[in-house]
Amino acid sequence: MAEPAAIPLKPQLRLTSRRLRLFTCTFSIPTKLQSIIPRAVNVTLQSKPPHSISKQKLSASVPLRRPEQHSRLEISDDTTEETVSSSSCSDNNLPSDVLRLMDALQLQLDEELYLSLIKECTYARDATQASLVHAHILNSHAVPLPIRLTNRLMLMHAACGNIWNARKLFVEMPVKDTLSWAILISAYSELPDGHYKAMKLFAKMLSQPIKGEYIFHAIICTLRSCARSRNIGFGLQIHALMIKQIGLHEAVAGNLGSALVQFYCMVDCSNTALEVFDEMRRSYLKVIGLSAWSSAITSCNRDGQFKEAILLFIQMVMSGKRRESNSLSSALTASANVGTNGLSGKQIHADAIKHGLGSKPFVVASLVHMYSNQGLLIEAVRSFEAIERPDEVCWNAMLVSCTRHGLFDEAVKVLYRMKAAGLQPTENMINEVKMACMN
Repeated sequence: MAEPAAIPLKPQLRLTSRRLRLFTCTFSIPTKLQSIIPRAVNVTLQSKPPHSISKQKLSASVPLRRPEQHSRLEISDDTTEETVSSSSCSDNNLPSDVLRLMDALQLQLDEELYLSLIKECTYARDATQASLVHAHILNSHAVPLPIRLTNRLMLMHAACGNIWNARKLFVEMPVKDTLSWAILISAYSELPDGHYKAMKLFAKMLSQPIKGEYIFHAIICTLRSCARSRNIGFGLQIHALMIKQIGLHEAVAGNLGSALVQFYCMVDCSNTALEVFDEMRRSYLKVIGLSAWSSAITSCNRDGQFKEAILLFIQMVMSGKRRESNSLSSALTASANVGTNGLSGKQIHADAIKHGLGSKPFVVASLVHMYSNQGLLIEAVRSFEAIERPDEVCWNAMLVSCTRHGLFDEAVKVLYRMKAAGLQPTENMINEVKMACMN
């Protein structure tokens, strides 16, 4: 069979993102051309790419995939599709398909198009496609890569759970900006064993003469690592640094204030958390985030200030914040410890039903606990029966309610119903029922 005739192309033709959109809308692959492409490429007609990156601000924090789910994929300039496992992305038009088509047509890709492909891999969190795109960039660009492109590659690998490649890119960067630091700190702060490295990176970043808005993202991520590792001392130093650099008033603004409230709440410093929250209310009441409200309500509960927790929930609702399972659960916990014969709890229950949250497992467990504490066991049973598939938390709440009221036969029935539902009671739950029956 004769070789297909070569297609004359301009050797210096560069394909921009705009040209690619026009190209994919009008071009159909000839049969002869398909024979020289490694495999057929399905080109979908699009008026614009699914994700536009030129007009959107890049966030340093993305949902990260745990690195255990992927083997280490070391990137080099000779990485090919055969050196990595098959892609897990279900979309028919993969970034590697675009790269294969451009290579077959001998077209050069500009930086904007590479950024679009990187963003696709980031949102899909596909480690295989990420490796192929990275390898293609190494083949077509001289090192060191532009800082903008390197930052996006770091974010892509971090989102795919490949922290090793993200770290390698960071180390090899001749110049780093605040976004570079924030991406890697954010990546480590999401790992169970990465909190110490996140704090160490933050301390090293402060020794560098860098400025930029992304330093606040790095602060928030580092505070999260301090909270999860219960490193109170380092978190206090960050708070002091914030007050010194930007002042007491600005240190509690927006997401910074929310991060501080969450930090102090998670390390059981409830009084300090409420002090920070009060400062936020005096200065930024209309822009306080939902996480700050929820953390403040939780802090009141831990400190035994149950009436204040209910008042905070009411103020949160009046400020226009949407309800969520965590805030409703915290408010119900406060109602369980207030002697109002369940009145405040019933009102919160009605509000949860009104907003479609009355059947959420987390809320149902809190409802059972609240009604049981108030001596309203019938209402507790009704709340429990309203959910189709109770989880272990709901079953445990119902079990505790039965044993607390001396309904030992009912507690045993709950255990059998739980096993029939396909859930295995924990040994602690079984021992709790045994001890209650013996007493």
